[in-house]
Amino acid sequence: MKHFKITKVNKTDEGEVISIEVADKEFNETSVSFKWDGCIDYRRYYNGFKVDDEYSEEKANNTDYIHICEIDDMIEKLQEIKKIAQENFTEDNYKTYWNKSN
Repeated sequence: MKHFKITKVNKTDEGEVISIEVADKEFNETSVSFKWDGCIDYRRYYNGFKVDDEYSEEKANNTDYIHICEIDDMIEKLQEIKKIAQENFTEDNYKTYWNKSN
């Protein structure tokens, strides 16, 4: 795995995987919990907060959270946003800020 490390795997008594939790390897600022039903809880922490089991109101206020149940639809929408950026921003800005993977 390039970006994430598995931090927890939850299984039924019969051994069937029902959910997986991962955290990003580089900065430990992103956590993702996903379940067998296709739903994802995606959290990104900022202002020095990291992935851990501690909860505080301040940490919650420094967290972006999104719940996704249609990941393919979300990916399609994000790709469309990227295409709009490519069509409207200067080539230099697009290459510098939007197309870092290429």
